[in-house]
Amino acid sequence: MKRNTDRILTTHVGSLVRPPGVVEIMRAKESGQAYNQEELASRVRISVREVVQKQTEAGVDILSDGEYGKPFFRIQAAMSRSRACSSRLKRASSASA
Repeated sequence: MKRNTDRILTTHVGSLVRPPGVVEIMRAKESGQAYNQEELASRVRISVREVVQKQTEAGVDILSDGEYGKPFFRIQAAMSRSRACSSRLKRASSASA
């Protein structure tokens, strides 16, 4: 763990803006379209390397991958809401039967 007694270490949390090339292929993956897994892995790896370099140049002390490899939050949230609604509908229909 990094420590410093002279100043407060800086970082950020959460997702950083993904490069368009990563967004494009991740959208295809998340929507169930065909995509190249190796291409996605390569784009994420290169993009993480670049964003870590930018953080280093900016003086960020505790570096992050920007959550580039994780699914989009809004897609996860929508899927979660959809599952919750579906469960409620199933319970309601079985209760009325």
